Amino acid sequence: MQLKEQAQAEQEERKIFRRVFDTEDGKQVLTYILNECRYFAVEPNDMDPLLHAFCNRLLNKIGIIHSHNLFEDTAARVDNANDRDLLYILNQKEE
Repeated sequence: MQLKEQAQAEQEERKIFRRVFDTEDGKQVLTYILNECRYFAVEPNDMDPLLHAFCNRLLNKIGIIHSHNLFEDTAARVDNANDRDLLYILNQKEE
């Protein structure tokens, strides 16, 4: 398959993945999949390299992660930064 034909085929695949995941339910399911695969883990012992790679491949299929989107992806993550996790802990009533 020629490079342009391959890119067109992948673009069609992305449309399918986006159609599935670019809904409120789809986003919830994607979050569930990523979380179950420990994609958001911060400790090395909590990560499974194969599952992490699978998640990156899934995100690539949607068009979220690819070599021409690194700065945009990073900027979106920084723009979405918050302290909800810490606020949750700080607002817990002590027993």
